[in-house]
Formats: sequence, structure tokens, C-alpha cells
Amino acid sequence: MVAAVYLVWGRVLPPSGLIPGDIGDSRFNLYVLEHGYQWMVGSGSLWNMEFFWPIKGAGAFSEMHLGSLIFYVFPRILGLDMYISMQVWFMAGLYGTLFSAYFAARWLRCSVLGSGIAAFVFTCALPVTAQISRVQFVHRWAIPWAVAAVISTSRQLIARKNNILMLIVAVCIQFVISPGSAVATIFVCSILWGVVIVVNPPMDNLPLIRIKPISAALGLTAIVFAGYVALNYSHFKTIYGIKRETFETLLFSPTFKSLFLADHSVLWQGLSYKHSAFDIGRPEIQLFVGLGLATFVLIGVFRASRLNTLEIALFIGTLLAFLGIVKIGGWSAFTRIQIIPGFDSVRTPGRFILVLLFPIGLIAGSGFRLLATSKSTTLKSMACVVLVFMCIEYSAIDLKTVSKTELTTRTENLISRIDTKIKALNGAHVDAFLVLDDNEQSSAVQNFESMKDLDAMLASLKIGIPTLNGYSGFLPFGRYRVANCDDVSKLFAEILEIEPETNLSRIALIGGDCPVR
Repeated sequence: MVAAVYLVWGRVLPPSGLIPGDIGDSRFNLYVLEHGYQWMVGSGSLWNMEFFWPIKGAGAFSEMHLGSLIFYVFPRILGLDMYISMQVWFMAGLYGTLFSAYFAARWLRCSVLGSGIAAFVFTCALPVTAQISRVQFVHRWAIPWAVAAVISTSRQLIARKNNILMLIVAVCIQFVISPGSAVATIFVCSILWGVVIVVNPPMDNLPLIRIKPISAALGLTAIVFAGYVALNYSHFKTIYGIKRETFETLLFSPTFKSLFLADHSVLWQGLSYKHSAFDIGRPEIQLFVGLGLATFVLIGVFRASRLNTLEIALFIGTLLAFLGIVKIGGWSAFTRIQIIPGFDSVRTPGRFILVLLFPIGLIAGSGFRLLATSKSTTLKSMACVVLVFMCIEYSAIDLKTVSKTELTTRTENLISRIDTKIKALNGAHVDAFLVLDDNEQSSAVQNFESMKDLDAMLASLKIGIPTLNGYSGFLPFGRYRVANCDDVSKLFAEILEIEPETNLSRIALIGGDCPVR
């Protein structure tokens, strides 16, 4: 199992020297992690990341990685550089997710073989590798325990109240890891719980949690910390009016055609591009799980001995959850429940597949076990063949990667330009800088405006000077595509509305010849 995961992900793990993802979001996540490290060693404010200057609380505009930060901070403290530390952080999330899913499945009394399949699917399935640019979602190690708590509770709320506590703690932990994935977990678990109650599979062999004082203390700590993080997100959300409009959510919602999308798969990209009428958010809506996994799932469902089995409940719950996020004729059920606090922050409900892969994996594990333990040599051989094919499907992919050289060159070039500008100011004090132009404004550089902003953010982090540029999940008004002097004037006017005492003459303008007043 460990080797199979490395076969899929090895090209972005030590000692490859490559960072997972593209040059855009990977650099943003690197910024967030490095900012968190500097805060932990006593430099700077946690929430006040120094971009979108002079706005406060810019950290709340995206995910902060607080729950997984230690896996980046520890190698940094040991002296490793930012890039290797990010690889270690990614690998910790990958194998943490793998083993968490395995032991959660074993806790549900799944077989060793079935648990291994469930963990492998949850960690390596095609929808996971399709979204590699969103590297924060590799840390999903609390999700299996939330799903396990829901399954093991069913109707027995009083007798299994400790299992409910496990659900709450697991969701809280996942929230501080990644708030978006926590919302997805709540959505999926709510549907699974309802289905499990209706189907009512046998519960006698499912475990009952017994709470010890130390585990209760740790659980309470997780809940309190999650509450602190949630309050800060809510505070800045109220100040800046952060929310997703319905049209934006629909724009990034999957459709039924999404079930056939897997652009990065060497085996299936031909089929995927036949359904290519998606230009926005395409990686997030690629839901094709592969033929091998689909085979095991169908076997697990159709070989169920009766209707009130766990496999049937999980299959129905997964189907209903998918129907809840799918866009049908410009409408989706999910947009109707975005009035729930936290749910209105979701832009890409297609990412909910990253939670659904655990119940899907449990069904697949059951299907594999049925074949592998059969008395028929043919069925045993079929189990091995399908498993090998699934491993090939998962490893025959085009992972997005970026090298350390690519990551550093742009930043170092910008730092050189900033140094030149500051020297030309003959010692005048600089409060912040704004990068106006972009030396690489060509079609060869995808989303060059975002690249410029990310260059500025990482340069700001290294030289210790705030920047007016910024890139995150939320862009304040006036911060998008500042490309000419009129844009600069509008941006400055907005700054003066927020902070009337701001001295705009102390802003270093990098590129362009706009007057700074």
C-alpha cells in the first residue's frame, strides 16, 4: 500500500526536487506555510499577512493551513529550505491521509484487504490527482473518522453519544486543516447519516467509543481551537463582505458530464476531452474515478446479500450527495442551502468528491474482498487483474509539477527590481510597494496578472516590506487587474477610504510612470 502510493505520487516527493501543483496556487500555498512558520518563530502577525496592504486580516481570505502547519514548521526548524519543507509537508499529508483512512476502515471492522483498498482509493483516486494544484487538500486525515463516526452511530444517538463526540472533533480538526473540506465533510456526513438511519444496517459489530480523560482533553482543545479560527474567519468575513454568489458557485459546479472527465489521465484523457465544454474550474469538476474502482464498487453493491447492508447505504448516500452538488440546467440543490453559515464560502462543490472517496473506497474494498476471498480461482484472478489495472490507472497520470528554479527565478528577479527602485529613492522611507507592470505579459504565461501578484507576495515575504498586490480566494474591490494609471488611482482612492491617514507618497511603484501622491 505504501509502495503503491509512492508509485503514484513519487515524482513530487523527496528526493525528486519537484513541488506538486502549478506555479500559481503552489506558490500561494508556499507563501501561507512560510508566513505561518515565521509567525510561529515570533515574526509577524498570524492573520495579518502583508499583502493587499493596508488591509488587515488578509489571512482570512483563504485557507490558513493551521491544522497541518506543524508538518512544515518542523523541517524548517531543522534547517531545511522552504521548498523541501513543503515537500515534507505534502508527504506528511499524503501518508497521514493514507493511514488514517486505513485505520478508520479497520475500526469499522473492515478486512485488512478491504481497508487497504479504501485507503488507497481515498489517497490516490483520479479526482485527487486531478486537483493537485490545490495541494492543501492532501491533508484529509480527519475526514475518514468523521465518516466512521456517522456510520457507527446510526440511530443509536444515546448509546453512542461518544461516537457523536468523535464526529464533532473530527470535523473541528478538519476545519483547522482546511475549512472548505470541513464544510464538504459536514454536507456528506449529514446525507450519509440520514441514509444509514433509513437503511439501518446491522450495528452489532461496529465499535463503541470509550472516552478517557486525556482523549477528552485533546478533543476539547480541538473544538476550542476550531472555534477560535471560526470566529476570526467570521469577523473578517463580516468586515469585508466575503461570500460566494450563487452564479459563481454554479459556474464551478459539476454536471453529469463531469463523471467522464479526467484530463490528466494518460489512459482516459481522450474520452475526457470529448466532453470538453468546461473552461472554468475544470480540474475541480473532474469526477471520473476510473474503470478499476468502478468495477470494485459495482461488485460491492450487487454482491450485497440484502438491502439493509452498509454497502447499499454508502452507495445510496454517495449518489444523493452527488445529486446534491451537481448542476442540472443551471440549478443545483447545493446553492439552495448556502444560507447555512460557512456553506456560502464554497465556490467549487465538485471538490466534495474528495470526501466521498472514502465511502466509495469502503464499497470498493468490500467488492475486492468478495472476489479475493472467493473459492473460485477465476474470481481471485479477476481481483488481482482489476487491482493491478487500478494501480496503472492511478499512476499513468500527468501530475502538475514545478521546480525550485521556476519558483525562485521570478521572485528573485522582482526582488532585484525592488532593490533598484528603493536605491533610486535615495533613502526615502517605503511603507509598501505596488507592482504595476509585468515583464512577461504574453500568452505563454498563463494568468500573468496572478503571476505578478504572487511574485510580489513572495518578494514581500523575503524582504519584509508589505505589498499592495495580492492573490487569494477573495480579492477586495479594486485589487483585480491593476494594469494602468487609472487602475492605480482607483486603488489609491479605495485605500484612503479604508485608511484615510495612509501616506501614499511612501509607496514604491515598481514599473510604470504613474504619479504617487
